[in-house]
Amino acid sequence: MRWTRWRCFQDYGEGIPGDLFIHHLTGIHYVAGINAPPLRAYTQGGLYRWKDGRDVPDVMTTVYDYPDFSLTLRVTLNTDTEAGFRFMGDRGILEVRGVENPDGLTILPQDGLDHGPCTPAWPNALRQEYRRKWSAEHEPRPGTAKALEVTNYNAPPDYDDTREHLWNFFQSVKTRQPSIEDAEFGNNAAIACHMANYSYFNKAAAVWNAEGKTIERG
Repeated sequence: MRWTRWRCFQDYGEGIPGDLFIHHLTGIHYVAGINAPPLRAYTQGGLYRWKDGRDVPDVMTTVYDYPDFSLTLRVTLNTDTEAGFRFMGDRGILEVRGVENPDGLTILPQDGLDHGPCTPAWPNALRQEYRRKWSAEHEPRPGTAKALEVTNYNAPPDYDDTREHLWNFFQSVKTRQPSIEDAEFGNNAAIACHMANYSYFNKAAAVWNAEGKTIERG
């Protein structure tokens, strides 16, 4: 067990973060233009199914705080699911390998506007007054609303991401030029994995101390 499934033991590996989180984090960091560890991480999960002697969880969810956004990573070893990413902003959603387009990228635009007044538990008279005012200021006139079209993108039929990844690496070695994801980039993504485990095993938030280059209890 320890020889063939070394990822399941803290003596040799990082469990889910080092095995699977790292692939997601490198892609997310690249897309978001990040080359630094997250500021904070908090993990919850547990060992629910694989009671085979391993000492790492089989389900983990980690919430990361970055300077400009929050990231949630969820991995389970108990259900067969496809990997997918959703970048959610105030003007829509960019979905990579989603249910509707498993081999491509989908953009679902939003206009970023309010489409209805929010008046939960307001007194009826106040609610009606607010709704009339809101409708007069926000509701589009008939025939003026524009449809927001969903856009799908797909890689060429012969595209192979492993082949492209290896080609980029070999070109970097051959030309002595920096690779797309260099050692510093990889180290910063690896720190995020360590932060996920630190939080899980210490039952506390993990905070990255950039000056001391250490992970601390938050």
